[in-house]
Amino acid sequence: MNEFEIKNGELVAYHGHKKHVIVPSGIESVQDFAFYGSNDLESVTFLDGVMRIGNLAFYQCAKLKEVILPDSIQAIGGNAFARCSALEKVRLPQNLQTISRSLFYFCTSLKEVVLPLTLRHIEHNAFASCPSLSAIDLPDEVRQIDHEAFRDCTSLKHVTLNQKLEKLGDKVFFNCPQLEKLVLPESLQTFGEACLQTGGTLTLISHCMAKLIGKYFDEFYNYNALNPREHVYELVNSFIPSLDYDQFKPASRNILLINFLETYPDHPASSRAIYEPHIASHHDDILERLVKEERFTALNHGLEAGLIQPSWLEPYFDRITDREEKAKLLSYQKQDTLAAFEDDLSNLF
Repeated sequence: MNEFEIKNGELVAYHGHKKHVIVPSGIESVQDFAFYGSNDLESVTFLDGVMRIGNLAFYQCAKLKEVILPDSIQAIGGNAFARCSALEKVRLPQNLQTISRSLFYFCTSLKEVVLPLTLRHIEHNAFASCPSLSAIDLPDEVRQIDHEAFRDCTSLKHVTLNQKLEKLGDKVFFNCPQLEKLVLPESLQTFGEACLQTGGTLTLISHCMAKLIGKYFDEFYNYNALNPREHVYELVNSFIPSLDYDQFKPASRNILLINFLETYPDHPASSRAIYEPHIASHHDDILERLVKEERFTALNHGLEAGLIQPSWLEPYFDRITDREEKAKLLSYQKQDTLAAFEDDLSNLF
């Protein structure tokens, strides 16, 4: 029996047991499930001329480490490499415009993916549960990332979003706790629920015109308005000039105010007008967190801008152990005392 079952230029099934396979020339497409059950397969090479790989073509080929895909391929079906737990690196064909649903779902060893410059759309769960994947740079033409595309990529640290991206689906980066920074491009218009809920500490830099709201950070935003769920808003040094402040839970607003102070010099007058009126009324909660977490950049920006009064610091002063910061605060307190003394003198004459 021939190990390759071929009909009219389509590879219907592979019946062999080799570790390393080169697919014969003349093949134009690979049928759904063609290599399913090939438990010995470690590498496969496709020759130029193949245009399509079907759904679940290599599903659960647990020993598959390497696949060579020619640029003639224009479409790869959903789940084609799902649960290929030994697969470490893939270079996708340069004519591919869509990464299909669950294409690399649960590829637990996948560390690197080279994306094609033609890519426009990443479908749902495309890279979900790839715990070894550490970085993704989106090509310039990507417009849309569907729901849970990178969910549970627990080692994902670096993501570069391109300047033409328009949509992030629900929970795109859900449970990506190692993700350090996201820069949202101006082109971004549509956000799904919990698309920015990473489960870790995130620096978020937003250049988009769309207003950010609480449900983009919290999957249970509407379940209980009194539940603060502060752990889902672990933001540091974040720049969010456009948001609907009232659409965030009260506890999360304090976190937003602290991030505003951390990036205060970068904010235009329009966003300062959103944040500044709320600082005085929340100053105790803000200062408690600033001192506890040693967010001294935010504290100093607030003092320099006159948004935090030196007199408010008295209850917290003894808890600050950083000598350099303590010296700065003493200087502000002296200036404040001197200004008050001068005001008293002017009132006498």
